[in-house]
Amino acid sequence: MATIGEQLKQARTQKGVSLEEVQSKAKIQAKFLQAMEEDDFEQILSPTYRRSFLEKYAQYLGLDSKALLKEYLAAYPEKTNIKVRIEEEEDKFKSVKKSLFPEDVLKTAIIVFLALVVIAAGVVVLKAKSSNKAVKKEQAVKQSEEKRALLVPLGQPLRLVISVKDDAWLKISQDGKLIFQNTLAKGKTKKIIAQDKIEIWTGKAEAVFLSLNGKYLGPAGRGVVKNIVITHEGLKK
Repeated sequence: MATIGEQLKQARTQKGVSLEEVQSKAKIQAKFLQAMEEDDFEQILSPTYRRSFLEKYAQYLGLDSKALLKEYLAAYPEKTNIKVRIEEEEDKFKSVKKSLFPEDVLKTAIIVFLALVVIAAGVVVLKAKSSNKAVKKEQAVKQSEEKRALLVPLGQPLRLVISVKDDAWLKISQDGKLIFQNTLAKGKTKKIIAQDKIEIWTGKAEAVFLSLNGKYLGPAGRGVVKNIVITHEGLKK
């Protein structure tokens, strides 16, 4: 009795077609067609594909596909239903895995991910540099404003000249120490040198005129004025 492969080959020969022609019509690779004709079904790894190819090839050749399938299962009993199902599931899993995670797509995804990480790191660094520049600029502006606000530079002593156009009672403290408490006569001047602060009380402020380190400050005010404070920033009333 002819084997399955011999039956297939005989039918193809009688039909007068080549393996390549069958491949084109039945959509089965020629190497698998040849394997079936040689009864070498192990070349087709999946039992599911073996049965499917055998049935399709038999139908194309006009053979009884059901009879051939029955003969095939009888000739290869070592493949139990459980093993067949396991192999089928494994084939399905491999197919799904390849479709979901093709190698090229996976490599591209990794490259894109690494590129995004590099870009994110660069953005963080740029933001940090920008923030540092902003802080330094703010500090520079603040220092500049502080310098402009000082009438007398820090480190230099305060040199105050008090002149009166009329008799005026004065109370003067130098760096917290009382140094004068009396009436200064009309036309007189008084010079005080301090390191941090000069405080003045007067009973006739409109007659008292002040100059600090060569810069004219104007009159001390009007009437009785207490707590006139002179610092490096100038006159504070």
